[in-house]
Amino acid sequence: MASMSADEVRSVQIQTLREVVSLCERSGIRYQLTYGTLLGAARHAGFIPWDDDIDVMMPRSDYTRFLTEAATHLPQFQIGRPGDAWPFGFAKIWDRRTQVVEDANMSFTSGVGIDIWPVDDVASSGWRRTFAFSTSRALQALETLRSVRARHDHSLPKRLVLVVSQFALNRLPISAIGTLRDRLARSAVNGSGDLGILVGSYPWAVDAALMATGSGLPFEEEGSLAVPSGWDYVLTTMYGDYMQLPPADKQVTHHAYTAYWIPAESSAPRHEGQA
Repeated sequence: MASMSADEVRSVQIQTLREVVSLCERSGIRYQLTYGTLLGAARHAGFIPWDDDIDVMMPRSDYTRFLTEAATHLPQFQIGRPGDAWPFGFAKIWDRRTQVVEDANMSFTSGVGIDIWPVDDVASSGWRRTFAFSTSRALQALETLRSVRARHDHSLPKRLVLVVSQFALNRLPISAIGTLRDRLARSAVNGSGDLGILVGSYPWAVDAALMATGSGLPFEEEGSLAVPSGWDYVLTTMYGDYMQLPPADKQVTHHAYTAYWIPAESSAPRHEGQA
């Protein structure tokens, strides 16, 4: 397989985003930019210079419908979703011509594309919110623990903990933790007044009124893309003073992978759910 350059990776991600947005607009599916993509749109009018992925979020009902519509109308893409041979509580759609090899202990295959996040009701206060956030963080910690590679510079006790923990976690089906996170997110109280994402690297929620679709923000050459009406508050909730650039030594990607072009005969459509 031929490795992809950083420019090629971004080009494929943009093409994927374009197809996703087009399908959403044709089908009346609500979408919005989120995470680093929303931050990039607000601060850079495009990618964060050192970022290497694209994130889109959708209300749960639209998210579910999008996954069904994409499987039919976007055959050039593969979809990883909770409950299939996919380890996360969110979905990903990727170009079948590509493959990503993670620099982590991962036992699944994906490609270059974009992450699709479900937006769910989140209890506005009290023990329900505390339980949802705490459980989400605990499951995220298990996801991380499952993927960390033991390195020679780790201390012997740390390597032993990793080996024993991963032995136990690897006895579970690959989708077990992601499916549990997905179920937790869907079990939140309906009509709570707050919306957010419970299946990300950290849980967050804001008043539902702030999550209505706003007037949009520019992203690269794609024109104005949908964002929350309260995008400034959403970004502040996620990142604090998001307009302040991080120190130079922190301006690095949070993902470690190598992307490849795969031979044409290997990128033919596979059965739905096969990752």
